[in-house]
Amino acid sequence: MKTRRDWNAAWGVFLLVIAGFGAAATGQEAERKSVAIRHPNLLLNQTEIDQIKLKVREQPWAARLLDRVKAKAEKDSAVTESALAYALTGEAHYARKVRDRLTGEAREQMPHYAKLDVKAEPEWGRWSWWAPPPGPSTWPMTP
Repeated sequence: MKTRRDWNAAWGVFLLVIAGFGAAATGQEAERKSVAIRHPNLLLNQTEIDQIKLKVREQPWAARLLDRVKAKAEKDSAVTESALAYALTGEAHYARKVRDRLTGEAREQMPHYAKLDVKAEPEWGRWSWWAPPPGPSTWPMTP
């Protein structure tokens, strides 16, 4: 039963995000020139957040989805749901949950980075989406 609830909550988040993107996409189709990206813009930008807040106030289905997101954030301490709940409600306890979880995970990883020897592991930090890291086999690039 818990798995079904998790999937239902995941679908709820998905539908809420899609609803926000759908509303934003219709307004953006007319102006497809250059769009300046304003930060922070990780999952939703401020305009999309405002549109979702409006839907939550006006549409009962959107309010139910937000309630499910908040319930998942409360019960499972899910980072994405907590961040989304904070963005949509402004309730600081959701932001504290996200901060505590992320700083906790960072502290867990610190011992690994404290032992990192860049000279012994020269490939560390050179990974890229676009090209393999430079090294004896790839640099200089040959056709």
